[in-house]
Amino acid sequence: MNEIKDVSKWCYCNLDLIEENREHGNKSVVLIAGASSSGKSFMNNYFKQFLLSKGIRSVIISTDDYNKGIAKNVFEIVNKKYYNGEIKNEKKIIEIIKKITKNTNFNEKFDKIT
Repeated sequence: MNEIKDVSKWCYCNLDLIEENREHGNKSVVLIAGASSSGKSFMNNYFKQFLLSKGIRSVIISTDDYNKGIAKNVFEIVNKKYYNGEIKNEKKIIEIIKKITKNTNFNEKFDKIT
């Protein structure tokens, strides 16, 4: 894997991959990892704004709170971003998310809802 030191170049490389996936009807996941204080949050926010400037909406899912689990993280992000924190029945919804994430093939998790 090549190391890319230019942030803008990194964004455009990922944009190319995202657009290629979109052309095939697929969604993309971009993972940003690194050591503590290495700039992960900066890159997340920079990339989110970059994508927005290209007309692409995105969601950042932080794994910093890994003890909560992905079901709780997904619920909190959706609740905050799309429902202004007003979703009721949190426990029931989290249980539904757990079932989907545990018992569904990875590729099916990202299929379009019909």
